[in-house]
Amino acid sequence: MNQDTNNTGDAGATTSDMEGKTFSQDDVNRIVGERLSKEKAKAEADLTKREQELQHRENLLSARTALSNRNIPTELADIFSLSDMEAFEKGMDILQKHIDSEIKKSTESDRPRPPAGAIYGGAKQQGMLTSGVTDGIRVAMGLRK
Repeated sequence: MNQDTNNTGDAGATTSDMEGKTFSQDDVNRIVGERLSKEKAKAEADLTKREQELQHRENLLSARTALSNRNIPTELADIFSLSDMEAFEKGMDILQKHIDSEIKKSTESDRPRPPAGAIYGGAKQQGMLTSGVTDGIRVAMGLRK
């Protein structure tokens, strides 16, 4: 007896199993229907995966563009979750506020302070009032009009 174990693709049946078997039209329809549903599910899964990958790429590009427009390094796009762009926008606003406050702090601390008692551009110098002289430099040099 010759047992051929090659798969013919008919719902897992081998040629030795099919010898002498006949299939009704309902059996053939069922087998074909099962195969079609498996292929359809596989194609839908592949399509869903591709759509998700494409959406992620689009979101990444949008995030990098938005960061670039705000003069924030585009590499920071990787720290955000890009599945929800509304959440990304909120996170970016928080980051922008933090950056702005840090810039404000650093520029305020770097700004030179005038010496104690100095008034720039005014008529007073160490509590003395000069008549009609409003130029701070002239007052500092002791010059009069």
